Amino acid sequence: MRDQNYYMNLWDTMEVLPSKKSTVEWYVERCRRGMQRYKSASNYVHSKTGRLIKWEVFALLHSLEASCDFDKQILNGQKWDQRTTWVPRGLGPWESWQDACVTAFEHSRWENVDFANVESLLSVIESFNGWGYKYRGKHSPYLWSFCNHGVGTGKFVSDGNYSPTAISKQCGAAVILKELGYGFKHEAVL
Repeated sequence: MRDQNYYMNLWDTMEVLPSKKSTVEWYVERCRRGMQRYKSASNYVHSKTGRLIKWEVFALLHSLEASCDFDKQILNGQKWDQRTTWVPRGLGPWESWQDACVTAFEHSRWENVDFANVESLLSVIESFNGWGYKYRGKHSPYLWSFCNHGVGTGKFVSDGNYSPTAISKQCGAAVILKELGYGFKHEAVL
């Protein structure tokens, strides 16, 4: 685990790379297009688990795992109406996309997350992707790709296989969250 100040310092000094602005806008627009469904999922998960999770978290995970395709679930991007064969394996099928969201947030990693606290959320998201970058003294591109903190970090190109010259082609989670306004203005879950 990283110190909470680590995340806040990077969050406060984050700047989208000029060459990636339009791509980041594309990610954010896809998330916003699904806002009503993400808010509905937030309410549904809250009713089933008691966990109050902002819609932006659903949008972010769905964006990273499934390109905001509602035929696919947020756990690993496979279709929600089929049993998973990727990690996590052997889950589903579910009755609905929202039921798959419940399964995702029933996982123990979300138990003590303060979803109103950006540092807490970013720490869990980084742990979800793995601590390999931390152990190399690098910022995780899973969080920081497409911003000033994601430059020169390299990338794991497969499990355990790190390349110092590889560049992530996916927008970082922290970048999407910040561009969505997370941590500043939240709408209450009803």
